[in-house]
Amino acid sequence: MNKAFTLARVFAAALVCVLLPAGQAMAIKVYLAPSRQLSNHSPDLKYIEGNAMHTAADKLAAKLAARGIECRHADWNEEYGTSDYNARQWMADVVLAMHTNACCANDTGWHSNYGTQMLPYAYVDNYSLSYDLASKIGNKMVQKFGAFGIPTSLGVYSDTYSQFPSNTQARNILLEALFHDNWNDCTKVLQLDAGLDAYAQACFEGICDHFGMSYVANIEKYIEPRGQNNQYYQEDGNQYWGNSAGWCSFDSNLTSGGSRYYPSNTTGTTDPTGRWMQVRPVLNVPGGTYQIDVAHYDNDFISTDISTSIALTNCTAQSGDLQRNTTNAFRKGFGCQWYNLGTFALSPGQSQPTIKFTYSGGNVSNANNRWNVLGFRFAFIPTPSTLYINGCGGGTWSGSGAKTAGDTVTVTATPFPGLQFVGWMTGGCNGTLVSANSTYTFTMPGGNYTLYAKFGFAPLQLTTAACPSAGGTTTGGGTYTYGQSVTVTATPAPGYMFTNWTMSSCGGSFASSNASYTFSMPSSALSLYANFAPIQFEPVSLISDLWALPNSTNYKLSDKTVTAATGSTFWIEESDRTAALRVAYTGAIPARNSKVDVIGALDSSTAPRVLNAVSVTDKGVGNPIDPLALITRALGGASPSANTPSVTGGVGAYNLGMLVRIAGMAGSADTSDPNKKYFFLDDGSGLTDGLGHSGVKVICGTATPPASGVVRVTGIIGTETAGGRIVPVIIVRDPAEVNPL
Repeated sequence: MNKAFTLARVFAAALVCVLLPAGQAMAIKVYLAPSRQLSNHSPDLKYIEGNAMHTAADKLAAKLAARGIECRHADWNEEYGTSDYNARQWMADVVLAMHTNACCANDTGWHSNYGTQMLPYAYVDNYSLSYDLASKIGNKMVQKFGAFGIPTSLGVYSDTYSQFPSNTQARNILLEALFHDNWNDCTKVLQLDAGLDAYAQACFEGICDHFGMSYVANIEKYIEPRGQNNQYYQEDGNQYWGNSAGWCSFDSNLTSGGSRYYPSNTTGTTDPTGRWMQVRPVLNVPGGTYQIDVAHYDNDFISTDISTSIALTNCTAQSGDLQRNTTNAFRKGFGCQWYNLGTFALSPGQSQPTIKFTYSGGNVSNANNRWNVLGFRFAFIPTPSTLYINGCGGGTWSGSGAKTAGDTVTVTATPFPGLQFVGWMTGGCNGTLVSANSTYTFTMPGGNYTLYAKFGFAPLQLTTAACPSAGGTTTGGGTYTYGQSVTVTATPAPGYMFTNWTMSSCGGSFASSNASYTFSMPSSALSLYANFAPIQFEPVSLISDLWALPNSTNYKLSDKTVTAATGSTFWIEESDRTAALRVAYTGAIPARNSKVDVIGALDSSTAPRVLNAVSVTDKGVGNPIDPLALITRALGGASPSANTPSVTGGVGAYNLGMLVRIAGMAGSADTSDPNKKYFFLDDGSGLTDGLGHSGVKVICGTATPPASGVVRVTGIIGTETAGGRIVPVIIVRDPAEVNPL
């Protein structure tokens, strides 16, 4: 624009901008009136004032809205009279006419004019406020444009004076920022999107400074070199760093002094190269986006040309001087105010960045040219982010989706039946546990964030009980997980027999008829009941009394002596050696020489006859049975009844199952089965097996059979089938009972 006399043409109708507040804000209304002049442009036509200023106004409107400041943005068409009325009716607090300058109205060439003009105007009673706002925006524009390398030798300045009055009492400013017919101003700033953003940022910060507002609503932390949070500030340790205090006070949040560097109080001879300071705040939102501002004193002792490089750790620069890796923020003229260094995004999962400033140029040679810092502040900037949730195991979850960094977020996990929630993890299913609570509330970090809802098998209780309690005992109860293999065992008490397993109660839903019951643990706790019933039996005094009795009835024998045991079988015998009986039992097998009571039913399908015991009462060790001496021809004896078979062609007293001792000559042997070696023993009494072997087969287990000679053997009389005949055999209890003579 060519100065201020065409100002009346730039105001236009107002359109509503973004009105959503961001954090606590003052009730401020800003009316934006960007230039609508297309005829004002750079000599090369690469810059058009109307287009560029509307872009800058869009940027400014977004910044104001993000800070919670209401604004209206004029369009291209409305004349001054209507816009003046609209601003008055809307009761605007600020009206900004946004322009760039030019040297001459009719000259289209490049010129050397430079500078930034701030033209406040209003009613006389309101002029001082307009003047203050104009000054603050002007200072910010000098700061922002200086960062783009506009040389100070060109005399970048803020010229503040009164212009035409207006019918509104708002603070009214005509901004004439830089010259679009100056090559440096145009190519280094105005033609760049970053330059237009700097124009908007200068306006925004000037408005905030004027109304005493922070640039960002969410100021999270202040750090002072010699005051609050000073543990997060470090210097290189050089002796020329020292305290600095007392030069200005513009923010009541700064409570203590700052720091300064200069080599000496005179001319100085120490090279400042490599001198540095850094700030390392611990911030609240891991991975979040933050703005950093710096402040220093502003007096005649501050260096006018110092520059520093900027290095970042645990974060990435997003804008401003941080992105350019250099700043002039510590120069005289930028002090006693907050200087926006730009924004950065913390690295994922990080909450403590390091921002390091290293001297790179300028005069800091003595007390009149100091590098000074008063403090830093960090403001959180909410940014869109997405929460992803992955499942590990079986369950459901809720709470994922679009979020805003800094939000308070709650996620919930629900396990499937039989499972339990283990915890919320990061970094994978076996990563880092962040919470063991199924409902987890946290602050949303910056950027995308992934949680893993981990589920596992829940501990399930299995209880077992006997019905009735006197009927027996149970094992296998305890804590298991869903699907785990479980075995429960029911052992009846003497006089009882196991009936079945039922669920939930005695006599409840049927589960199994096996005393040893194996199954997979269900998805919920389980109670199993072992049902026992008293055994109905007929008492029998002597083993021999059983020979004529049928198989269908339970019989009880008392006080019989165990003579041998192997596997699930043992043998009992009368103390007077008149009869013996083989007993099959699935429970605990009593030891040799024990006295026992036995209840069970008989089985005549094989010889010798077997008692299938349902109850065995072990009464402890008694007197052993002495073996009965027999010849081999007498082994087995004749069948005592139709219900009790014996060996084929047996003669004499029935003696299957008895403990005997025989002697004779050792004959042929077989060791092919290492666990059932045997040999034949012949005492000359005429016994054969019908297959060509004389004598009786002696099964000696793992013992090595004798090769020849006279041998004495002690063992139990058993049977086996040979050539279709039932023949007797001797089952040796112990290898020591095979004795060569």
